Amino acid sequence: MLKFFFMFDTDGDLSRARKLTATDDVKVTAEPPIADYANMIDQSDDEIRFWIDAQLAATSCLVVLIGQHTANQRWAKYAIGRARELELPMIGVAIDKLTDDDGNQGVAGPNPFANAGMSARTLSALEIYEPPFTTSSFARAHIRYGLPEWVEGAIRENRLRRESRVRRHGREAGSERHEAS
Repeated sequence: MLKFFFMFDTDGDLSRARKLTATDDVKVTAEPPIADYANMIDQSDDEIRFWIDAQLAATSCLVVLIGQHTANQRWAKYAIGRARELELPMIGVAIDKLTDDDGNQGVAGPNPFANAGMSARTLSALEIYEPPFTTSSFARAHIRYGLPEWVEGAIRENRLRRESRVRRHGREAGSERHEAS
């Protein structure tokens, strides 16, 4: 089973995240459960940082659920920054087409990775998935069934980038030793 951590605007998109993960499909079970996010509201900043750090340490990928205000949500920014420090793979998934508890679809939001201090090259390598459907149930199904493959792809690409960097640095170190002798 894939282990990934969802980050989203807990104020505006909690009900959309719940609907996305309300399924018997084991591959898309949220870990931690989406209900745990509601508990963050009453926590101190240090407790929230500790909780996010613990979730990221126990996961293989950060999945940012992108709604109207996600890019401005401080804990989404924090999670993205920490995932970068930990060199975790990340993807974004637009959830604006999912309905909330009142049956209203959201508004598309800006890319939350754009203001995370990433280079243009790093940003271009990040995948952001947008369901091609306008109906909430179809968009939700598209995300639920595509998400495991998207996460696996991000993990695979991250592993290849890290291995390439190790090989490149190994060659550079080897050529420096050769030139010094």
